[in-house]
Amino acid sequence: MSKNTVLEKSAEASLLCDVYRNAKMGADAIINLLHRVTDKELKSELSVELSRYEDFAAEAKAALKELDESPEEEGMISRLMAKMGITMNTVIDKTSSHIAQMIIEGCVMGITDLQKRLNDGRDYKKAEALARRLIAFEEDTAERMRAYL
Repeated sequence: MSKNTVLEKSAEASLLCDVYRNAKMGADAIINLLHRVTDKELKSELSVELSRYEDFAAEAKAALKELDESPEEEGMISRLMAKMGITMNTVIDKTSSHIAQMIIEGCVMGITDLQKRLNDGRDYKKAEALARRLIAFEEDTAERMRAYL
């Protein structure tokens, strides 16, 4: 295997790890929010989104396995901080509008992080297609959440 091939594989694995973390963070956020949502329509929408995030995470994990890599999990402290942030935000305001705003902000952060990676000029091969699909999903999610603002 040439040095270039190793670097490309490593770049692809790195992007897949980012996709995995992004999807897991989205899923974890929704899990932490779902029991606070009172609007049945919003709860249903979030349940569908949770399933999609889990599908993205599973797809990234499977692609990483094909590269003989494992996904890098978010650290326990980061996950705990995110959960505490959601709890604090929803103790103060758990209206559908506020929850939709939180989802939109999370989507924008995820889109920004992945787009930065895609703009770095590396060749990500098929990992790029998965990252672009996740970005499109998060853009659609943010758009759907605007109806709840």
